[in-house]
Amino acid sequence: MALNTHLVFILALLILCIGCCESSCSSLCKNCDPSTGICITCYGGWYGEHCTEECSTDCLLFSLDGESAKHCDRQTGKCAECTPGKYGDVCDLQCGSGCIYDKKDGRYGRHCDRVTGVCSFGCDVNRGYYSETCDKKCSLGCEEDFAKRVRPCDPLSGKCSLGCEPGWIGEMCQEECGSNCKTVYNHYYRKDIRHCNNVTGTCTDGCNPGWYGSNCYCESETSNCDEKGCNKDTKKCKNCLNGFYGEECLQRCPLRCKSSKCERMNGTCLECISGWFGKSCSCKGQCLTSGEMDGGCDANGVCRSCQDGFYGVLCNLKCPMNCDGAQCDRDSGACSNCHPEYHGTQCEKKCTIGWFGEFCNCTGRCGTLGCNADTGLCLECMNGFWGEKCTEECPQNCDATGCDRLESNCKKCRAGWYVENRKCLCKGHCKNQGCDLESGKCLHCDKGWYGPECSNVCPVNCLDGLCMRQTGACGKSLRCIKGWFGGTCDCNGPCGRTGCDNSSRCLTCASGWYGERCDQECDEHCAYCHRDSGVCQVCVPGRYGEKCQKTKGEKNNVMTTFQQRSPTLYLFYNEYNERYRCVFFVRYIL
Repeated sequence: MALNTHLVFILALLILCIGCCESSCSSLCKNCDPSTGICITCYGGWYGEHCTEECSTDCLLFSLDGESAKHCDRQTGKCAECTPGKYGDVCDLQCGSGCIYDKKDGRYGRHCDRVTGVCSFGCDVNRGYYSETCDKKCSLGCEEDFAKRVRPCDPLSGKCSLGCEPGWIGEMCQEECGSNCKTVYNHYYRKDIRHCNNVTGTCTDGCNPGWYGSNCYCESETSNCDEKGCNKDTKKCKNCLNGFYGEECLQRCPLRCKSSKCERMNGTCLECISGWFGKSCSCKGQCLTSGEMDGGCDANGVCRSCQDGFYGVLCNLKCPMNCDGAQCDRDSGACSNCHPEYHGTQCEKKCTIGWFGEFCNCTGRCGTLGCNADTGLCLECMNGFWGEKCTEECPQNCDATGCDRLESNCKKCRAGWYVENRKCLCKGHCKNQGCDLESGKCLHCDKGWYGPECSNVCPVNCLDGLCMRQTGACGKSLRCIKGWFGGTCDCNGPCGRTGCDNSSRCLTCASGWYGERCDQECDEHCAYCHRDSGVCQVCVPGRYGEKCQKTKGEKNNVMTTFQQRSPTLYLFYNEYNERYRCVFFVRYIL
């Protein structure tokens, strides 16, 4: 009889458990999956997996499917519509204060675009607002329309419609005339005003005592500032007058600068008058300068040596066009070397097709050693050519040092290319299998490299420098060096799904670990423990107790628990499949 009583009791508890699990569906769900507790649809005004998040208070209140509420998307919380005057996904942004108040979709308000915030009907110019979102006020320096009691401006640019009020300057009248300009009483405006030019800022009525310059911000009377005067904060000239340079504009530009114009800080001429050259236009030709300004010529302007490409007493004559390297003798203009196929003192003669060199007796592009006088074969090839006759061009991926004469192997690869079988074929650090000969991409990356072209270095904490080619990850299928964890081995402990921060500290610990660095293991039968204390919070199935040290077979402990506590329903959350499950512990002895 007692056994039947216990069985009935167990059956009642199991029915209760089923009811509890079903009740894990939120009362705010319209439809719910009872096995997971996840809502399929929510009642109006709520969203989230369990419909426990409230839609924004700025979502528009309207009726949908007979339900009046502030409706929003069940998953994201994005409002279906915003109340007038609001915009953004959750309608938490305010439309510009200057948006025109009008009716839209049957509702009055300051309407604006849901995404950009641009006012639907433009700016209210009668209230002095401008910009696309009408959130900026026209400048206080705009001339006032006394009849409308507003300072109007262009609704897009903010440019003052009636110009600037006296005492203000700038396209938008946003800057006051200099504080050191003399003030004069204006009878129309009935106040003292500092008058100045509304473009340059030049004080119309002069400066207060002790101040100088056109805008009365200069501290020295000797400053050679232009009409814009001095900087308000530094008190230095904004620009120098023509013919002057330097921080204080006290130094004169070189004499032969065209129109007396030179660089503000170093005095270099912007352009020279005809027949003169150099930074300070003190040389009579294209001199090879050395040091500051014009150290390449003497006091009379005669060059000490010419720039490449020029010759003559004044270095004002151009070297012949076929001189190699644009170098020629200063006095005669004779080329030091000719381009291939040309010869003569000024490289003015062209060789017969197929012959090269100074005397057209070489059969290819020879280097500085020339060619054999009898055979015409080059003693060495010019950089960039190879072959018996030095007529073949080196592969395009060789650098400027060229290639081997006999086999065309590059001496060095140009940037971004790497040697494979003595040729610059591969675009990255390829493994022994090499690369695809058409695309140049590696078949496999060499140790320590990853990426489509094997050009990225594997993370420093990957074991043996090995990482996945596509992602650079090394912490799962491969391994990290001791003490490092995570997909790219940049975390100093076994972290949870959220990974670690920039200092390598875990944001959360992986299941079974705890501690500041998540490097301490939870008790043996503990599935999840508190990060700081290590106290077990969830036991593995079949275990219970403070340290999960008890099992179902320990009948005395079970009996004690049954006598002291009622049966308990536990709700566990599995972070890997993101589902809840009900576990009902019945503690008694048959």
